[in-house]
Amino acid sequence: MGFAVAHAATAKRIYSEYGPWQTMEKSAVTAPLEKMLTNAKSELAKKHLQGDLATLGNLYAMVNASQLSLPNHPIDPAKGPMKLDLGGLTAVIEHYPDIPART
Repeated sequence: MGFAVAHAATAKRIYSEYGPWQTMEKSAVTAPLEKMLTNAKSELAKKHLQGDLATLGNLYAMVNASQLSLPNHPIDPAKGPMKLDLGGLTAVIEHYPDIPART
């Protein structure tokens, strides 16, 4: 088994968000965006939604062509920083508390 590092909530999100896609028809996944595209008020909005729809279609294809794999080493922010040896290159994963966005 490989070494997959991710935030502790990532496995649950992959399972809940993309798992169902493997049993759904593409049209069911894309329907909300297609409805938004039909109701778009401007050409710019339509263009953006067409791009989003194309990206979603590509993502759906990748999810359905693969067996989903979940991370097996969650990152615990309380135990950071975490060093990973990438075969001669060391990556350091650090956690920074959420900083509120400026308004």
